[in-house]
Amino acid sequence: MVEPVDVARGGRVVVPDVSEQPTQHIDVRDLAAWVLDAAERRRVGTFDAIGPAVPLPGPLADLARAVGSDAEPVPVKPGLLVRAGINPWSGPRSLPLWLPPELQGMTDHDAHRALEAGLRVRPLTNTVATALAEERARGVDRGRLARLTPADEAELLELADAAE
Repeated sequence: MVEPVDVARGGRVVVPDVSEQPTQHIDVRDLAAWVLDAAERRRVGTFDAIGPAVPLPGPLADLARAVGSDAEPVPVKPGLLVRAGINPWSGPRSLPLWLPPELQGMTDHDAHRALEAGLRVRPLTNTVATALAEERARGVDRGRLARLTPADEAELLELADAAE
């Protein structure tokens, strides 16, 4: 499911099999601090205020490490995700972080100008730990639309096992 609360549960979790797909992150706390600092310093210009692009498998491993999980990632090929009716990125029956090739530029921005202008990006493990604590405080079973349900994930795991 690629969400901290789901990975924290452990067991087998669906991840997109897209080893070369770039991804980026920024913690809202870092973004807010940088925006305020830039305003105080009267920085002007165009910036992509985001962390550096890295291949998706690294952040997925960081996510599992951050939540202290023994989750077993099960890579599922994009073709199988499409055939199963899974949507990329967001919305019902979606797999967050998975992007079709034509949208991968969305997570491959050049962050160097913002980083040179003082943007500091905390480790993803810190952001994930904070997000997980917030999810738990709000209630992990509350309705969320942008994700796979446990039933969706179980169905995908069966399809992935059958495809092997």
